[in-house]
Amino acid sequence: DPVAADATTSKLFTLVIAPTIAYQPTPELSFGASLNITRAESRLGTSQVVLDGDQTTVSFGAGVLWDNAASGTRVGLAYQHGYDMKLDGTADFAPGVLGASAVSLPMSAKASLPSTLSAGGVNYVGAFRLLGEVQWQNWSVCDQIDITGTGVGAVPHEVQNDEDAGVVAKGGEDEYPDETTRRAGAAGDQTP
Repeated sequence: DPVAADATTSKLFTLVIAPTIAYQPTPELSFGASLNITRAESRLGTSQVVLDGDQTTVSFGAGVLWDNAASGTRVGLAYQHGYDMKLDGTADFAPGVLGASAVSLPMSAKASLPSTLSAGGVNYVGAFRLLGEVQWQNWSVCDQIDITGTGVGAVPHEVQNDEDAGVVAKGGEDEYPDETTRRAGAAGDQTP
C-alpha cells in the first residue's frame, strides 16, 4: 500500500555549541574561527516503521571582516563546513511488517549536510545603510540517505538528488532621531 509508507513523523532537534576565537591584526581587519560541536536527535516515521536516532559530530567555521569606518563600508566573508551525520538508534516496526508482532531493531541513517559560503556587506550613507548578501550551499553532497540495519534485509537508499543552491538578499535601514529604525529588503532563496 503506497499510502501506508508515507511519512507521518519528521522531527529533528539540534544543539550547536561553538567555541569561537577572533583576532584583529588592524583596526579595519578581523578574523574569526569556531569549532562547532553539534548534537542531533531525530525521529523519522511512517505508518509501518519509526526510526529514532542520535549523534554528536564536529565541524568548523571561519570568517573575515573588513570594516572601513572612513568610507562607511563593512564587508565580510564566512565559511561553515558541512557535516557527515550518522544517526544511530532503533527502528520500531509495526505488527505485520516483519512478522505477526511489533519488532524493534538497531538501525542507522547516514547523510552528508552541506557547507555554506557567504559574503555580505553594508555601506553607510549618513544614517541610511545599504545591505547585501550572497550565499552558496553545496547541497549536492546530500545525494542520498543510507539506511542500514540488522534483521531487515536490504533497505533501499533514500535518494535526494539535491542540487547546490544560492541566496541573494538586499535591503536598507534608516534611523530616525527618536531611535526608531525602518527596514526593508528582499531575498531570493533557491530550493536544493
